[in-house]
Amino acid sequence: ALVGEPFAGKTRLLNLWAEDAGAAIVTGKALAAAAMDEIAQLSVYALAIDDADAPGDGRGLLSALNLCRDRRAPVLLAGRTEPAGWFLSPLDLRSRLAAMPVARIEPPDDETLALRLREECARRYLNLPDESVAYLAPRMERSWSAVGETADQIERTPGRAQSPRAARAVLVALGLDPG
Repeated sequence: ALVGEPFAGKTRLLNLWAEDAGAAIVTGKALAAAAMDEIAQLSVYALAIDDADAPGDGRGLLSALNLCRDRRAPVLLAGRTEPAGWFLSPLDLRSRLAAMPVARIEPPDDETLALRLREECARRYLNLPDESVAYLAPRMERSWSAVGETADQIERTPGRAQSPRAARAVLVALGLDPG
């Protein structure tokens, strides 16, 4: 299972794995809503389940795991927290999730924050100067979601962080103390 906070890149990694493995991709919400016979009829050689920790009774997820086990198909789950805490029942599902290997995406360091901020700004057609990135990254909140929030604020702030002074205004607008 792949776990991490929102916007950590779980879905991106899951999609890359699915592409490489030739896996079908489904969400936990879709599994929770699916009838058991629908799940049993899936023709999969590998399965990627995004937001596997979505609310529900867990029977759809258990059926999907059983299907993959019976077909010897690899499966990758993604969610926010450790799989052992996702569902209290059925007990078979709970024990399988508890035994599942887990890869955790940790909170970002300064270098990774800087890369993701640059990427997020480029996605919005914002060219962020190196000195602004160097100013913002060590002063931002240490979370994956903060990258998008900071890029949103850059778009709204006069000067769009084109200088360290304008970057400071972004932090102030976010309610952070730029020091």
